Amino acid sequence: MRRLLTITALLLGASIALVAAGCVSVPPPPPDDEIGSNLPGTTWQLSTLYVDGSASPVLPNTTITVRFDEDTIAGSAGCNQYFGSYSLVGSEISIGTIGSTLMYCGEPGVMDQEALYLSLLGDADVIAADEENLTLSAADGSFLLVFDRFREIPAIPDEGLAEYIKGSEWQLTALHYDDAVSSVISGSEITLIFDEESISGSAGCNRYMGSYSVDGAGISIGAIGATKMFCGEAGIMAQETRYLSLLGEAEAIAVDGERLVLSAADGSPLLTFKRAIESPALSLTGVQWRLLSITENGTRTEAIPERAVTATFDGERIGGSGGCNSYSAGYQIDGSMLVIDHPVSTLVYCQSPPGLMDRESRFFSLLPKMDLYIIEDGSLTLSSADGDISLSFVSGI
Repeated sequence: MRRLLTITALLLGASIALVAAGCVSVPPPPPDDEIGSNLPGTTWQLSTLYVDGSASPVLPNTTITVRFDEDTIAGSAGCNQYFGSYSLVGSEISIGTIGSTLMYCGEPGVMDQEALYLSLLGDADVIAADEENLTLSAADGSFLLVFDRFREIPAIPDEGLAEYIKGSEWQLTALHYDDAVSSVISGSEITLIFDEESISGSAGCNRYMGSYSVDGAGISIGAIGATKMFCGEAGIMAQETRYLSLLGEAEAIAVDGERLVLSAADGSPLLTFKRAIESPALSLTGVQWRLLSITENGTRTEAIPERAVTATFDGERIGGSGGCNSYSAGYQIDGSMLVIDHPVSTLVYCQSPPGLMDRESRFFSLLPKMDLYIIEDGSLTLSSADGDISLSFVSGI
């Protein structure tokens, strides 16, 4: 009980606010001796947890569910997937040992809420349900868990997948490998963006890009190129390598509501995504981009701060400053593919700072070698097809 009281303290503030607003108390349905015939095949979403009579709402941005089949339950506990067995005698329920995946989610309170939920679920002795609500209670009738009926969003039909995913962006939530499920390292973000015929995104450290095609529920992903930066945070580079490897192995795709799953040919899941929260997107054109760095074969060179190197795309030409001279070049884009002509420039010589002219000359020579572009989080990355060379920009001066 001491453990439950400690966990409940984390949820108490939100609980008090909602109780005061009258948002927690939906009258629970009465016990129903005939519930057993209507329960299998239904899914419910948790709205409230009770400890010693105190109600706590589910933490924001977390979803806890339970699905009843003939004699098994399964669902999401907020971070991990769980599963177990149950039996019914009238309105009395007995829930067997519960197993779950072993991911860790770093959002405040999520793991404590999950532990509390699974503990209360195992304590349930009485079940009651109507069309909209389901309640699990202790033997003495005190409430433990209150659920709302979960309205599932129909899966996208196979024949509609190709069109549905175009222009969509997804955020990785889990990697599946070696018969285990691993969540994304806390503080890192891996994304997948589908354009007309190309994919791109962040692999956690580097930007990546490639081609894809979808036929029904089948997906084929071509060779993947990526920038070659190094990130020193623990596990980030290993996670990135595994993600890109699993991405290249994907042969099946499924979209169910706000979730996208890439799977192997045998149907085993490889990568699970949730739909990314959309933010206002920057366009390639009409923005002045400032060079931050040049990366060649893993070596990153920072731009000279006092001499801004800029690039502006107007739909037909790219122009700006190389740090000393103005330049201009024609360009063409196709999806995330990019072709830049050799630039022409003014012929001014700048004596300072030292090395400026060499930097400018190198920048001009690299522009025609750029094959791909990615815009994400206010930054622009131009890169060669093999990822050996990349130019990183940020919007604004």
